[in-house]
Amino acid sequence: MQLLIGGFSEEAIKQAVVMAGSDDSYRLDDDDASSQLIREQRTRAYVARMSGSYLYRALEIIWRVSGSDREAVRHAVPDTIDAREVERMFLENKGDEQSR
Repeated sequence: MQLLIGGFSEEAIKQAVVMAGSDDSYRLDDDDASSQLIREQRTRAYVARMSGSYLYRALEIIWRVSGSDREAVRHAVPDTIDAREVERMFLENKGDEQSR
């Protein structure tokens, strides 16, 4: 975000894409039954974990630099269950009806 604020849009988006791919702080264990239950229940803790992740913040940077391009956001999201949920939450918060 500091790069973006400083006017370095290209550098900001490059850094955001790299970090979006390497962040796994939001991920739950894919094979764990309790993780599946947490996903289904969408507890406040789960939503906070997803929306507080670096991936979510990286998507904000990509959104701003790309001029609100939904496809640019989708392109940066890793192909995991939880990353797709972060993407869905992000786009829904941006008013994207197609994410629902």
